Amino acid sequence: MLYSLLRPAAGRPRPPPASVSEWFACMYDLLPAKQNPVLPTGTPATLRPYMHSNIQKGVLALPGQDIQFLHGGIDAGQIKLHRPSYTNAILIRLRGSRPPEPCVRCRTGQEGPCPKYRHLPGAFGGACANCK
Repeated sequence: MLYSLLRPAAGRPRPPPASVSEWFACMYDLLPAKQNPVLPTGTPATLRPYMHSNIQKGVLALPGQDIQFLHGGIDAGQIKLHRPSYTNAILIRLRGSRPPEPCVRCRTGQEGPCPKYRHLPGAFGGACANCK
């Protein structure tokens, strides 16, 4: 099943999804009710065709971590548009860190696609992933 691409058997490498659509299908396949999907960090080859600027390519090469996002908060169609606002936000989520305090918008409870606030110092004007 597609889900096995994201949760391989112990000790086996995770094969990269063939397309961004397959990548997102993997995240939702067999997802239990009321559980948020996880955006995997180990798939830079899948995202590379959607990265056009040098900063995007540089950020994509950084180490990162898998992150949770709100169910329906991100979809493959958004990435396929090649819009920097979508691709940059995904990069911030995958490669960013949790600062000591969220931005003003996130502090006021305005919900974005990620349940946890993340930013990437020195990139994309310091915008957080939810506001980007």
